[in-house]
Amino acid sequence: MVAAIRHWSTACDVLAENNGIPYITDFGSEIYSSNGLDPYSEHPSTLWLTHWKLAGGWAMATQRTHRSATWFWVFNYIHEQTFTQQGLLSALSDYANSKNVKISAATLKRDIEVFLRCYVSRSEANSMDDFADSMLGELGLIGAQHREEYSLRRGPKTTLNDGAFLYALVEFWQKFAPTQSTLSFETIAYEIGSPGRVFKLDEDSIAAKLLALDEITGDRYQWSDSSGLRQVICRIPLSLSEVLRLAYV
Repeated sequence: MVAAIRHWSTACDVLAENNGIPYITDFGSEIYSSNGLDPYSEHPSTLWLTHWKLAGGWAMATQRTHRSATWFWVFNYIHEQTFTQQGLLSALSDYANSKNVKISAATLKRDIEVFLRCYVSRSEANSMDDFADSMLGELGLIGAQHREEYSLRRGPKTTLNDGAFLYALVEFWQKFAPTQSTLSFETIAYEIGSPGRVFKLDEDSIAAKLLALDEITGDRYQWSDSSGLRQVICRIPLSLSEVLRLAYV
């Protein structure tokens, strides 16, 4: 149990390690400390940011990537609307081989089962008795078609507030293009590890989030759509700590 808690706390960027010794990260402390933003995980932004930490490729530090590889792969590399457990097992096996990572089919299968339990609610799972209440099921990102087939739900996400989206955007930006003062709409929507991919947002939903940037950041981040060039302009960067607080307004 302790090992599992340590594993997932690290995967979600709540804990990190220094010479094998765990310590709480700034992200973890700001949310979960006794005077934190959401110590009891009651706010919708905490679920969205948990998902972001698990599946956002560019946001994940190198030492955390392997802990949630299935999450990262599904939300960044599956382009079809539906997928099956067997198809996912085969694809992940090929992905591991391409990275020269040796992993058994049984281990991959267990990882896929844990992944699905995170997102598929018991009410949707129907006859899948082994599915408990899902931690991230209320995000509505994955639905069960039947026992072996699942769908990725792209579109607006009503509980994803502008601050949580901005946190993901800023963290992605810091990793993807730290020296650039602009980021294109296409990058935000479609790049591997981007908020558009990880949150499964359609273009209209992304545009609505970007239009709100001027107001919520005091014009430090601005949306521009001129001469056919759609991009976000960073006038004065916000720290991740500053942006995180905006997710809990």
